[in-house]
Amino acid sequence: TAWIKAGDHPTLMILHPLLARMHYGYIPRGPQELKEQELTEFLSHCEESADRYRLIFLRVDPEKPLNYPSATKTTPSSSIQPETTLVLDLSLSEKELLAQMKRKGRYNISLAEKKGVTVKMARTAEERKNFSKIFTELLEKTTERDGFSAHDQKYYETMMECLPMAEIFIAFLDQEPLSGAICTFQNERAIYYYGASGNLHRELMAPYLVQWTAICEAKQQGCKIYDF
Repeated sequence: TAWIKAGDHPTLMILHPLLARMHYGYIPRGPQELKEQELTEFLSHCEESADRYRLIFLRVDPEKPLNYPSATKTTPSSSIQPETTLVLDLSLSEKELLAQMKRKGRYNISLAEKKGVTVKMARTAEERKNFSKIFTELLEKTTERDGFSAHDQKYYETMMECLPMAEIFIAFLDQEPLSGAICTFQNERAIYYYGASGNLHRELMAPYLVQWTAICEAKQQGCKIYDF
């Protein structure tokens, strides 16, 4: 990976190796909105990076479209990142957030709590690794049930090791894991990335309590929005 200056904040560039020590670059979810002069400077830094890292091309996948100067050579392509999302305003109180939910959502959160479901967030490096293993086991059941593919355990372990802003939540009934979620909390923005649930005790609605716990933790950590 490398960092490219973009206005007041650098943006992450992922380098994908190719043959003959060449690369192609990818900038996910960046850069943020830039003024005209900042965008010109960003493009200049991109050109410098192209020389430094021997880039065949650089793919930029911003959250909002950038107004490139007319002389800039760009090729439109489909996004890798989700093109639409649901965003929750965390400036509201927990009571107000619950009031916005459908009645069934509030009921399911309450049901899980009353039936003894508890949600834990990994606090130590050992817990993060252990919860990654539990999450992968739950995810295997999810993919079998719902018919989609997922990453292997090492992927989630690496994510938890390398991203200090990543948090992992697991819901338990006594010692039995029922559901889990992986989120990131950074720059006043929480993002829900991955979710999983097992096949046992699905009537207890553990995923609802996991999601609500993550939302409350995001508020506690000072995030302004929760991005689903």
